Amino acid sequence: MAKAIRLDCPLDIESIRSRIRDIAGVRIICSFVTDAYWLADIITSQPDVTLVESKDYIAAPKPNGNRSLYLRRGRPAEERDPRRVAVTAVTACA
Repeated sequence: MAKAIRLDCPLDIESIRSRIRDIAGVRIICSFVTDAYWLADIITSQPDVTLVESKDYIAAPKPNGNRSLYLRRGRPAEERDPRRVAVTAVTACA
C-alpha cells in the first residue's frame, strides 16, 4: 500500500495490479564489492528469469554515498502475470 500511495496510485485492486509491476524485494548485504557482482552474475544467468532493469550504484555511488547494485528480474512473458522481483546487493565496505 505504501508504494501505491507513494506513486499516487488509486487504492483499488485493478489500479494497483496495472501500475505496480513488482511484487517483492530482496536485499543482500555483501562484505566485498566483488561479491555483489558475483551474485549479480548468478542471479542474471538463471535461464528462467530475465533481467528487466539494472542500476550500478557501486560504479557510480548515489549522492548520499550509498553503493549498491540494483537488479529487477522478470519472469517469462508467456506467464499469465509476469510480475517482477527487485534484488538489491549492497556492499558493506567503503
